Amino acid sequence: MLTRLVPLIGEIGDFHTKLILLVGPSRSGKTQLLRQLGAKLKLEPLNVGLELGRRLAATPNNKRGFSAGELLREIAQHQQYGERTEDPLLLDNLELLFEPSLQIDPLELVRRLAHSKRVVAVWPGELRGARMAVRLLAMLHIGFAWLGIGLALSALQSVAALGGVSLGAYGPLHVILVGYFGGMLFAMVSRVTLGHSGRPLQADGPTWALFLGLQAVVLLRVLADLVPGTLGAGVMLVAAVLWLGTFGAWALRYLPIYWRPRVDGKPG
Repeated sequence: MLTRLVPLIGEIGDFHTKLILLVGPSRSGKTQLLRQLGAKLKLEPLNVGLELGRRLAATPNNKRGFSAGELLREIAQHQQYGERTEDPLLLDNLELLFEPSLQIDPLELVRRLAHSKRVVAVWPGELRGARMAVRLLAMLHIGFAWLGIGLALSALQSVAALGGVSLGAYGPLHVILVGYFGGMLFAMVSRVTLGHSGRPLQADGPTWALFLGLQAVVLLRVLADLVPGTLGAGVMLVAAVLWLGTFGAWALRYLPIYWRPRVDGKPG
């Protein structure tokens, strides 16, 4: 792959958008390929999340979205390697660009950067047809969505109670506790664990499957409130077992990372 990538970088020099995206499934070696390219060209990849995060931290919240593009251009200019201004810019850890509060188009931002110079970037997701998907960010969005759903169900339950209609007991509470708090905990701890251990910020297949299992727990727990008698108790038992199995398997997968060295060789 590296032997094909190096000449491709030379070929895109005359394009209007001089951009190469390294796209593939989680743990497919995209970051490793970028590092190999950097070693061959004697260039250091730019950690966008780290450098842009530092500058955004000093920017007022209401101006971060407007400032992100300009700050990224400044970082790219600073990254120029002495007089080697024609060297490509290598970008890694773009996940920060997908932060919902920034309200920016990550792909368009990188494209604009590639108008003036060649850019090779590791895309933190997969290409599916005509769109890109980032599972870690999807997990955060799904987890947060359960908060609104839980509050809406609670309001509906209260209105129904005024009319003497019972819509279960603790369904909305479990939507918030399991769906929102559980989902956000799952997503954030996964992201932080991967990032601080030097691993790519990508949810692999097993992690995504476990997260989907957690969503099934939420649905089953709400259903248990609506199904009467022993059948409801059985559904609740299935939800409890699936909850323990999901978080148990997730802990077994991620906990060992904490007592192992960083995979990128950096301290921490």
